Amino acid sequence: MRMFQTQLEDSYPTYGQVPQSLKNTWFRSFTQYYNWDPEITPLVRDKFNEHASQLYSDHMYTWKQKYLQGKKPKNINEGVIEGLIPYWELPETQATSATNSKNRRSEREGRGMSTHNAGAKTIEPREEEMTIEAGGIPPNYIELIEDIHTNKKTKRVQDPKAREFLDMAKGIRDERNAKRIQLGLDPMTREDINEMVVEIAPVNKNGIFGLGKLVDRHKGCIPTPINSTLAEEVKILKEQHLEKDARLDSLQLELQTLRNILKDNFPSAFPPTQQPQ
Repeated sequence: MRMFQTQLEDSYPTYGQVPQSLKNTWFRSFTQYYNWDPEITPLVRDKFNEHASQLYSDHMYTWKQKYLQGKKPKNINEGVIEGLIPYWELPETQATSATNSKNRRSEREGRGMSTHNAGAKTIEPREEEMTIEAGGIPPNYIELIEDIHTNKKTKRVQDPKAREFLDMAKGIRDERNAKRIQLGLDPMTREDINEMVVEIAPVNKNGIFGLGKLVDRHKGCIPTPINSTLAEEVKILKEQHLEKDARLDSLQLELQTLRNILKDNFPSAFPPTQQPQ
């Protein structure tokens, strides 16, 4: 958010239209706050772009809604909004927006508008939270989809399509487990259940129903090559960060040594600290 607010000086309707040079600048800013093994920099860059693209789209939608309400978005260059207004008012843009709005509110064959109950969280962070809550044991896909769609107040799966799918998935799971018991086999493992869910789940443009792109992430992805110059800059930034920490530690040690010398030679300047009674 800070990057969008302070480093966005021109109007780009989509993240794909943001110049690569600006994306590189954003990523360099990101490297100053987080540390990782330089060898996985290409993977970090891929995930950074994925999240930045989603956040950029979310901000763009929020800015547009404020404009339509006659309000000015806060903490954003006014020139950026002024440059976006002509794009928002294009007939083709309005037509696309109307289509997307209609799709979001579609009846889905009588099932009503799609809903989930994870708030602003995407499925990946919720999976990580559930894993921590279970002492390091990750949930299977049935548990994850059920959690995402369960209303926290009513404790019921709110979305009709999700409810139907979960009933079907649990039924198939129970049938397979019953057969395995008859054959003297152990119940289905988490991996077995996940494979079964992927087999029967509908697939749409957003990925597998209820799981989105999570399955692709679990399969593992081959990171796209990163610009060699940028990779070298990231490596240098990491080294500079480590050097800065080392210098800070050295300065703190020198200051403590100096303080001890002064305290030994000028004890009156260092009155004893009063202990609370």
